[in-house]
Amino acid sequence: MDRYKQLKDFLEHKLSEQESKEFVEWFLSEGGREKLSAAIDDAWDQPYKNENYVELDIETLLEKTHHKKNNEVILTHSKSHKKEVRLMDNRKRLLAWKIAASMAIVFLLSLLTFNFFKKVPKEEIIQEKVFVTKSNPSGMKTKIRLPDGSMVFLNSESSITYPKDFINDRKITLIGEAFFEVKKDSLHPFEVKSHRLITQALGTSFNIKAFEDEKIEVALLTGKVSVSDEVTDQVLFLDPGEGAVVKGNSPSLKKQKIDMKFITQWMYGVLEFNRTPFPEIIKELERWYGVTITVKGDASAVKGSGKFRDGESLDNVLDVLSYSMSFDFAIDKDKVTIKITH
Repeated sequence: MDRYKQLKDFLEHKLSEQESKEFVEWFLSEGGREKLSAAIDDAWDQPYKNENYVELDIETLLEKTHHKKNNEVILTHSKSHKKEVRLMDNRKRLLAWKIAASMAIVFLLSLLTFNFFKKVPKEEIIQEKVFVTKSNPSGMKTKIRLPDGSMVFLNSESSITYPKDFINDRKITLIGEAFFEVKKDSLHPFEVKSHRLITQALGTSFNIKAFEDEKIEVALLTGKVSVSDEVTDQVLFLDPGEGAVVKGNSPSLKKQKIDMKFITQWMYGVLEFNRTPFPEIIKELERWYGVTITVKGDASAVKGSGKFRDGESLDNVLDVLSYSMSFDFAIDKDKVTIKITH
């Protein structure tokens, strides 16, 4: 590698960031310093390699010298000796210049090295955020008070995650379903991320249902919220009694009127189906009772209705539904088998 050209390119800022790093590391190494010193010697000695110097004749010098006067030694030089002394003085000056040049180059490169590495962006020391997660298994619902005073009613098979410093960073990630009563704080908007949707509010109350592989629903009870879709960049503003819904991979977020009482009754231990597709009923029963349900037969076109209160047994719920939906069932601890009979 041509280190001289690399030095020139370095001083002219022609090297890439990686090439500059490698050059500086080499320069600071012992091998780099030796090569630099040799280069300086070669550069300074080159003009004088063929110069003839007069040898110093000690005897002649002594014969032509010295008489003492007032304790001072006066030296009488021959022309040749004067030339020799002058040449030696020149070489001393050369040596001094070489040392000065070496120090100047070292100082220059050190300065450039300092400036170069100073410009290289250092990894910022970012204090890692501490998050808090609250989650519920199947069959369990909880009421959570957040650090800012807001309330969250968390449904079964649901979880929320938020920063420990929630008062200054009111951002929540929701999986599942929750109802939020938001404490107003105009300086710190309240934000809930549920899959592809982000719901933002100041002081309001709303319900979000966002289970995996199901449609996402945001329903507003009081106040005002904005709902933005990260996939389409679409934004909807909701008033009380309105909801925003997106289904699966649907390209659009839709606004619709909602029955808030029906949507939030899960908070009060009420399980209600109103011509609900059977696959959705199965998922709700699994979450509500903490069981696994296997369905035999095609139930995609079947819909059911019924209203049940918390504490009602799964056996009774399935018995009521089976009359209108035509199926048989068997319960074995936490495993349920349903067979479509129509």
